[in-house]
Amino acid sequence: MQPEYQQPQPQPQPTPNPSLDYLNQIAAPAQQKTLNPLVLWAAIIGVVIVAISVVLLLAASSSGASGKDTMSTLAVELSALQDITTDATENIQGSELRTLNSSLSLVLANINRDSTDAVSAIGATTDEKNKLVVEVNSQVNDVKSKLEDARLNGIFDRAYAREMTYYLKTVRTEMSGLYQQTKNQTVHDFLVSADENLAPFVKDFSSYNAD
Repeated sequence: MQPEYQQPQPQPQPTPNPSLDYLNQIAAPAQQKTLNPLVLWAAIIGVVIVAISVVLLLAASSSGASGKDTMSTLAVELSALQDITTDATENIQGSELRTLNSSLSLVLANINRDSTDAVSAIGATTDEKNKLVVEVNSQVNDVKSKLEDARLNGIFDRAYAREMTYYLKTVRTEMSGLYQQTKNQTVHDFLVSADENLAPFVKDFSSYNAD
């Protein structure tokens, strides 16, 4: 007699635990919010604009400071140059050089008169206590000392023509540098006019022959 076959009883399926489903739902990572591209670009552009503004401000400040210094130096040099031409009048022997020197002195008087507006426009100073002014005056005294030695050695005219050539070239170089340093229109106008008036004297003094 065959044993009676008994079908296996189905195993009961585990019933999902409602509490686990709830925990899984609340544990799911929250969706990350994406930044609006327009907002991102606006922030980048804002940072760039601020950075450029700071750079331009620093550049303008630096340029303005150096421009004032150069204008101060230049104004004192031009004034001192006029004093040198005046003092040289009685020591010059050659008539040609004397005429040239008188013309330069007259031109310098007009340039120094016009320089006051440029000095004020850029905020420069010609105060004798200013460090730059002191340095220029020291250099001018060296020039005067050389000319005095030349007078004592009987070679004043040659030495004077040489010193004036160097002095005028130096002044014109500083004028060119200042023109690039500042955008002040009053200073620009002064520099253009002064340079045009001084340029011929560089050639005249450099070509002068005292013999």
